[in-house]
Amino acid sequence: MASQTQKTPVYFNKKVTYLNKRRFISAHMPFTTASWHIIAHQTLGILITNVARSGLVTGTVFGNPLRGWYDKHSGKIVFRQLVKADRSAGASHPLYQGQLQESLTNNSFTIKGSLMPAHGNSSAGLATCQWSADAIILL
Repeated sequence: MASQTQKTPVYFNKKVTYLNKRRFISAHMPFTTASWHIIAHQTLGILITNVARSGLVTGTVFGNPLRGWYDKHSGKIVFRQLVKADRSAGASHPLYQGQLQESLTNNSFTIKGSLMPAHGNSSAGLATCQWSADAIILL
């Protein structure tokens, strides 16, 4: 009796392709929750980020809530620090923009970028400053 080779049904081939694509997409975002040591305005503090699958970023920076977006393909993160302030003084909501970088030598993550202070009565001519954050805990 001759042996017969059975072909894999097309349904299973599509399923395997779908799973491989899913693994590839999740590889761009190696963590969803992280704690960072942040330095901005010559001040050391803690940054906590929670990144949803959609790219929505929530968490805290210097003890204040933040809200923003993370682009998993480019590694760019943008968020606004929501500072509670007196309405008469104008709300201060600094805008952080940064780029996620991975060190291949020690397998650590860093975010470096610029920070634009924003006040209720500010103009577009405000100077930006640099900020950076080094990962402490990645989940």
